[in-house]
Amino acid sequence: MIKVSVAFTCWGSAMHRVWSSLKKYLPDDVEIVQSQSAETQYKSGSDLLITHLGITEYNPYLAYITPKVVLSERTDDVALSYFGKNDLLLTFHPEVIQKIRNRGVNVLLWPRPVDQDIFYPTPEAKDIGVLTVDASHGEWVYRADRCLAAIPHLNHVILYGRGGRVGFLPGMNIEQFDYCPLTDDGIAKLRLLYCRSKYTMSMQGMITYRETETAGIEIGNMEAIFCGSVPIILDMDGGEYLKYWYGDYAKFVSIDNFEEDLDNVLRSDYILLTDAQIASAVAKCGADVVWDKFWVATRKVL
Repeated sequence: MIKVSVAFTCWGSAMHRVWSSLKKYLPDDVEIVQSQSAETQYKSGSDLLITHLGITEYNPYLAYITPKVVLSERTDDVALSYFGKNDLLLTFHPEVIQKIRNRGVNVLLWPRPVDQDIFYPTPEAKDIGVLTVDASHGEWVYRADRCLAAIPHLNHVILYGRGGRVGFLPGMNIEQFDYCPLTDDGIAKLRLLYCRSKYTMSMQGMITYRETETAGIEIGNMEAIFCGSVPIILDMDGGEYLKYWYGDYAKFVSIDNFEEDLDNVLRSDYILLTDAQIASAVAKCGADVVWDKFWVATRKVL
């Protein structure tokens, strides 16, 4: 039996769903003996630590914990120095794989898993023009909302960010906002909103930190695809990896001409995602496939 400790250092809604998915698809010979809490301390008796390294985090203690599997948004030299021969780095950046291997670090190209038992298309009317799944990405939400205001037949529904704080989005009609709690009913409600939406936005601008740039993989975009909603994604320097994951399904709008590009997308004829496109996304990011790759790669380094 492999004994595992899990400590995700960035605990938002998306990471909550990764955690739920990890437990659901846990192999029979793996036991989670500890998970993160307010008083968590690492148990040295565990065979493996599963954790997360965010783009703005500096966690040198990771260099002293092994074996470990790290969902890492950082691939700079400092972060790579944390990894030994019995560790595994998971990245969603296809273009940095060779660089990481050249440093002698075990690496797996790994998207965040999306559970196809939770997110799937239902025959709902597409009565929501655009669904924004995280209001905490304030600038883009606000600018997109102004564009939508000029297109009378398209409405805009915005989900609260963590904690439901929307005070930094002045000038918006509060009736546009909704909230999906991290409960079974809340997740079912989120699925329904995806299925009702023509387009979905989960836009994060680039964050520069040391030598690494990232906009995140934005798991809401893939959840939307699983439900038949077309993501609208920022096209930006350094964000080319997003086209690797979403290029077959999404509409991309540039940062420099954001309002013009978004207006062109929203005023164009809406084209539904096909069953084949949704099946392709499920084959790429479905939780069963993603976790299988995870455990195959993990067992090789233990």
